[in-house]
Amino acid sequence: VVPYYDMVIGRAGKLEGYTTFVEGCEEAVRGIASADARTYTHLYFSELDTVSHRFGPDSAEACAIVERLFEELRTHLLEPLEKRKDVAVLITSDHGFTTVDPANTVILERDVPGVIDRLARTGSGGPVIPPGGARVLFLHVSKDERDSLRTVLDRALGERALVIP
Repeated sequence: VVPYYDMVIGRAGKLEGYTTFVEGCEEAVRGIASADARTYTHLYFSELDTVSHRFGPDSAEACAIVERLFEELRTHLLEPLEKRKDVAVLITSDHGFTTVDPANTVILERDVPGVIDRLARTGSGGPVIPPGGARVLFLHVSKDERDSLRTVLDRALGERALVIP
């Protein structure tokens, strides 16, 4: 199954790079204005993600970027397109953010002794690095270790985490 986005971009898409978000907005407006058929334009703004990871979503730095982002969107994308009745603008996010209290953070290697030893192994013998993120982590465990790791995790984490086999 090929995702719809990949089908559209792979079949008829045109990728345009840009250095600044303003430049990206202006290129999007030009592309929409010059299109002679229905078009889909995707514009990605990475700076908020980067700053929110570094300083936190409630930081002064992140708030300043949100204000600038909306001003740049209004000035360089929405206002130039506002008279167009055939254009729909959808603004979305690839994920959300939440603040994390370090005192409540579980670091498996530190808080659950032996967890790394119970993980499945790669072809070179190292542990399979858990994919996921801070709120959802996926541990690849050998069948022999599944029950013992569940017991260890339940004891170490208690109510702080839900362990699903």
